[in-house]
Amino acid sequence: MAGKTIGTMITMFIFVVFLLFMITYSMHNKNELQVDEINFNIVESVSTNGVFSTQIYNDLIYAVSRYGDYTIKIKLKEQISPGLYDIHYDTNYILDKKLKVGDKISVYLEDRNLSLFGRLMNASTFGIIGTDNLIDSRVKSIKTNTISKNGK
Repeated sequence: MAGKTIGTMITMFIFVVFLLFMITYSMHNKNELQVDEINFNIVESVSTNGVFSTQIYNDLIYAVSRYGDYTIKIKLKEQISPGLYDIHYDTNYILDKKLKVGDKISVYLEDRNLSLFGRLMNASTFGIIGTDNLIDSRVKSIKTNTISKNGK
């Protein structure tokens, strides 16, 4: 009788943990898709306008802040001649600069914190694996596009 009770308790525990993994993974995946879509829309807007304005950058910060605490890195590859690029990472240099056709803009977003799914995955190892092999399941997105219209 005690064996059946313990077996039932273990089965219920495994079922609840599995359910938690499923729910938190779906939340993690939804956030990942939303952030990726925001990033795509921003890069597409910059590509077709030819200017990465301060307003667009502020909209990006506001939009992704609803999903977590994100690091935003911008890379601009200015085309000097076909196949030769000058690379800039300074946000102050890139913002409100009139871009030319052929320049490439990249926006990289990374959540500074693990999602609930990531924390649950790392907690589920119970110290068996060690701290060097933890799973990095932060939400990340990178989008690159070529400027298709000269900035005004």
